[in-house]
Amino acid sequence: MACVMFTSGSSGVPKGVVTAHRGLVGTFLGQDYLDFGADQVWLQCSPVSWDAFALELFGALLFGGRCVLQPGQRPRFDAIADLVVEHGVTDLQMSAGLFNVMLDERPEVFDVVRTAMTAGEAASVAHVARALVEHPGVRIVNGYGPAENMGFTTT
Repeated sequence: MACVMFTSGSSGVPKGVVTAHRGLVGTFLGQDYLDFGADQVWLQCSPVSWDAFALELFGALLFGGRCVLQPGQRPRFDAIADLVVEHGVTDLQMSAGLFNVMLDERPEVFDVVRTAMTAGEAASVAHVARALVEHPGVRIVNGYGPAENMGFTTT
């Protein structure tokens, strides 16, 4: 066992999920959905009990990058946008809903990030298409994966 992550309860009941070391390692090695490196700056804004927390924290620290920590326990929309711009965040994980609001309300975030990741719910085709047109330098990754895989199973 590497850790215990908690699901949102899509089956109706939130639960703790034991994640093996192989799930954690597989999130970072032998995949092609993200580039990890020393030149990257990640924003850690997911709750610590969510599997995206591991992606945000270890995605930076295991590869020599920087991890900016959002103050507090709950992600706040404007704080996330301000931290991205202030610290030059290159990789940002968001729920699809937050991605949509960020594009609508704080589009300058997409002038800073190089990779925007969405997960947790179906992505808005209209928002993704608009982001690709208005911010052609941003790589958008839409992923799905249960907590047992410690992140994305498919992107």
